[in-house]
Amino acid sequence: VVLIRAVTVVGEVPPFAVLGVLEAAGPADLLESIRRMASLEAPPRLLVVTRRARAILPDDAVDPAAAAVWDLFRTTLAEHPELRGRIVDAGPGDEVDPGEDGPAESAIRGARRFVPERLRRPAGGSWTMRVDWRPHAARAPRDLAGVVVFRSTGPAETACADVLERLAALLPGERLWVVTRGAVAAGGSVPDPEAAAVWGLGRVAALERPEAWGGLVDLEESGPDVDVLAALRQAGDEDELALRGGMVLVPRLAPAPLPSAGLVAFGPGELVLAIGGTGGIGTALLAWLVERGARRILVVSRSGRPVRVEGAEIESVAADAADPRGLRAALAGRRPDAIFHLAGVAPRRPLATTDRALLDQVLRPKVAGGRAVLALARELGTRRVVLFGSISAIWGSAGLGAYAAGNAFLDALAVRHEALCVNWGPWAGGGMNTAEDDAAMARLGIA
Repeated sequence: VVLIRAVTVVGEVPPFAVLGVLEAAGPADLLESIRRMASLEAPPRLLVVTRRARAILPDDAVDPAAAAVWDLFRTTLAEHPELRGRIVDAGPGDEVDPGEDGPAESAIRGARRFVPERLRRPAGGSWTMRVDWRPHAARAPRDLAGVVVFRSTGPAETACADVLERLAALLPGERLWVVTRGAVAAGGSVPDPEAAAVWGLGRVAALERPEAWGGLVDLEESGPDVDVLAALRQAGDEDELALRGGMVLVPRLAPAPLPSAGLVAFGPGELVLAIGGTGGIGTALLAWLVERGARRILVVSRSGRPVRVEGAEIESVAADAADPRGLRAALAGRRPDAIFHLAGVAPRRPLATTDRALLDQVLRPKVAGGRAVLALARELGTRRVVLFGSISAIWGSAGLGAYAAGNAFLDALAVRHEALCVNWGPWAGGGMNTAEDDAAMARLGIA
């Protein structure tokens, strides 16, 4: 019997049980214990007890460290089928009976027991998610036969073009792993947007060229060089890795409930700048702004097409989002109180036929446009900046390699400059998806 932390238990402790209360511990403690257990000839059955890892009752306050432990345990059991175990989230003062059978995931609040369906429902019914980077449990060594490692550098446009060129030049049986520096926000780091674009492109390569694509490895932006091949050997079937402080981290989606919608409001005299706001999504945004008090809205688009929404004075001006001078001219000396950047194009084209001209065309409104918008916001002192991105940047979308790269750039740019980037899924009407696209995503469970 191994006690990871002191825990109040009742009943007889069954043989080969590992008991853990992680009230003061974090994912690293659990990871180290599981590594030890997995190395044993007869791995024990695990019981892990957390405190406040899940919001079960209305007044429950979630402990982020405990929540990370819960998510890591779930991932580790999936990755190590030889291990058996369950996890229980207990309330303050609740006792856990190690001899009691139960589901793999459960919670205790006093005399009440909660089943997995309640545990998996995000607090408040949130439909928003974030990417968390979590420690990766070592697995059986990966076969490195055919691995080709390519180190990506330079601005987003050049870096993405270089990866496409290297991918096209692979020989049969070779698999490309691309190494970046500081591309992802793992381990508390601030991502480099130029490197992040390569990750968006790589996620699409994983879908379109699975036989030739290895994965992505991100090193610390200013840290020492590391043995990438050694990390790959221990990565199992993971194809996205961040190496931070001697640890291998992997990405996982986690619920990220939004604050109250009442926190978003605009005064009648405030000016809102919407860039690329003439399409269906732009029209929906304008209506949303008006609902929240906006009465003066400047819409900038390449066409300058007039847009009308009841209840606001809307001015339309023609300008290119990627042209800083054009944006300043459109403002005519005015200072926007909030900026929304929606501009983008998304032609579907497989990576095999994506040339530099198409790459530059798709990247321009996201990459050059994002740079111009954030530079303008800094220059004018506008603090409320919202960038519209896409889920293609998070997990890829076949046929949208350049678009995914541009949105990955935009997401990292927002983190670096303390703006907000929303990586939208498909819109119900007015978005960039065709009916065929929506049907394909619905088959994947995305609506």
